[in-house]
Amino acid sequence: ARGVPGSHVILGMRVPVEEPDPDAVETAASLAAYYSGSRESGTVEVDVAERRHVRKISGAGPGMVTYRNERTIPVRPANEDELRKAGRLS
Repeated sequence: ARGVPGSHVILGMRVPVEEPDPDAVETAASLAAYYSGSRESGTVEVDVAERRHVRKISGAGPGMVTYRNERTIPVRPANEDELRKAGRLS
C-alpha cells in the first residue's frame, strides 16, 4: 500500500504474459491493502510493479524495498475470506 507500512503480494503466473489479468492484479492489491496500515480505510492506493523492478534496500530492516516502473491503483481492502465469498479467490 502506498505510503503506509504493509505487506508485499507477489502474483505468480504459470506462463509469462505481457500484461497479467487485471482482476488478478486487483485481487492481489486488495490483499496487500488489507495487510497494510490502511486496513480500515474505504479505499487504499496500492503500487503495482513487476517483480524484476522490486529491490531490497541494502542494510535496511526486513521487508524494506524500493521499486520503480510502478503504477498506482485504488482498491478496497479485503481479506481471503471476503475474496473467496466474492469468487475472486480460489
